[in-house]
Amino acid sequence: MAESIIINPSMFCNNDCIMCKDYKTGKNYNFSYDELIKKVSDLISEDEGIHDYKIVIGGGEPTIYPRIFDLIQFLRDSGFNEIAI
Repeated sequence: MAESIIINPSMFCNNDCIMCKDYKTGKNYNFSYDELIKKVSDLISEDEGIHDYKIVIGGGEPTIYPRIFDLIQFLRDSGFNEIAI
């Protein structure tokens, strides 16, 4: 099983799940797309075997991140084959 890298582009969420500690604490942040790309690019340059890792996009509700499709495309173009949301 591949190890995972978790990327949380945002903690914003449009749900009010009673079991979610993040929603209750109000940790609402949103990384800019450029910040995310820089962080991932830095990881790639530091570890040649990083493409063997599974990418997990998490956070609040990742599908409401404004550039989620751009992020996924960047990850695919960067050589990551296993991406989960």
